[in-house]
Amino acid sequence: MLVIRLQRTGRKNTPAFRVVLAEKRRSAKKSFLEVLGHYLPAREPPVFEVRQDRIAELVSKGAQPSDTVARLLKRAGMNGMDRFIAQYTKKRPTKEPEEQPEAPVVAEKKEEEKEEAAKEEVKTEEAPAQKEEEKKDVQEERKEEVKEETKEEVKEEEKAQEPAEVKEEKDDVKEDVKTEEPQEDLKEEEVKKEEEKKEAA
Repeated sequence: MLVIRLQRTGRKNTPAFRVVLAEKRRSAKKSFLEVLGHYLPAREPPVFEVRQDRIAELVSKGAQPSDTVARLLKRAGMNGMDRFIAQYTKKRPTKEPEEQPEAPVVAEKKEEEKEEAAKEEVKTEEAPAQKEEEKKDVQEERKEEVKEETKEEVKEEEKAQEPAEVKEEKDDVKEDVKTEEPQEDLKEEEVKKEEEKKEAA
């Protein structure tokens, strides 16, 4: 299938195009069958020169111009190029659409939302006073907790001291018992020695 398209030529930053007839499957930069004109967009005004009679003949035989070539040919005044121009979807306008009148139900909902927002604002105004009161309550609770903790610590210390005193008393009693036992043993030994002396005598 034959196609009429642009082939880029020219230097860097200075574009120039040939309007060529080529096979559709071939690369745009490779071989072509015929040069039909040229397009120089870098000039002021841009230059677009083609052989319109030859292009009309080729189109009637089945050659198809590319989208860009068809647009350029239409701008140059050639008829029948609309069917080769690709139709693109139109972009939506960037401006925001105008607000349409809302249904009454939606209006009522908005009024309710406004009332709720007003209530929330009142709550936020009362909130600082409530926060201060909450801070005071929290501080008082902390003070009470600290007092309770100190009382518990004192009780634990007293309990710890009581067993120590009881242990000391028990230790004293044990020492007394120990000291008493050796004295009794000594008395018994003395009595035995005296009895032995008497028997030996």
